[in-house]
Amino acid sequence: MATTTAPQTTSLQVRRTFAAPREKVFRAWTDPQTLKQWFGPPGYKTIAAEVDLRKGGAFRITMQKADDDPFAAFGTFQEVQPPEHLVYIWNWTNNDIGDTIVTLDFRDAGGETEVVLTHERFEDVKQRDRHNSGWIGCYDKLEQFLDAAQGELVVSVDIAASPERVFNALASKEVCEWWVRPGVFDTREWSGDVGAGGRWRAAGIGKGGNPYALEGEFLEVDAPRKLVHTWHLVGAPGAPTTVSYLLEKNDGGTRLTLRHSGFVSPEACANTSVGWETSLERLVEIL
Repeated sequence: MATTTAPQTTSLQVRRTFAAPREKVFRAWTDPQTLKQWFGPPGYKTIAAEVDLRKGGAFRITMQKADDDPFAAFGTFQEVQPPEHLVYIWNWTNNDIGDTIVTLDFRDAGGETEVVLTHERFEDVKQRDRHNSGWIGCYDKLEQFLDAAQGELVVSVDIAASPERVFNALASKEVCEWWVRPGVFDTREWSGDVGAGGRWRAAGIGKGGNPYALEGEFLEVDAPRKLVHTWHLVGAPGAPTTVSYLLEKNDGGTRLTLRHSGFVSPEACANTSVGWETSLERLVEIL
């Protein structure tokens, strides 16, 4: 989980350790094609990225939410020291906030990487806090992207409901209300024997109107704290993957962390990650 501090009212700092080498994390933050795969807060997609990685070089990252008009973050690099350090000016095409400054330090942590992001020169606390939320969302998506490259994805969301209420939505026919991704899959049926060793099955309509079915076995059921089950697309080759839900009570309700592991390819992991993101957005909405 990212930790945040506010050295002064017009700056913020976010740090997190990622399970990937420093060179890989630095490249994910600076390579245009890689940025398009993860950059942006939840709900936003990067549709274009231009990066001239040198002192005085410019960058422009264009994002879009659903059918809204696209907008871009842009600026120029002030310091470039691969794979350790970046400093750049940051502004928006749709909301001129002036020349704020982003500093990124990539610190080797024995095969992992601590990324410390400091963002300074905000005009007010509201502006700072809005960016703080956005950067934490970016960290979440970078973590998902790096995990996907290793055959595992991790997604966390905060839900304004009790752990008991969330757990019920994970292990009942209520799954049909949130296992959805418009135009790609729509779960219509779910049944399960919710207990260690019990089986579950779901079915629905996929892209192009094609039916699909999923099935698996419950491996661990510790209501309302934890739920673990296997996951397999009926008729698909290969071994089942594993889905784990961890529910932690917080001030606003529940912090839900989903871990999906066992993918044989980064592509399969990345595609599934997008599906979970839209499904969890729906879960937050209905609860």
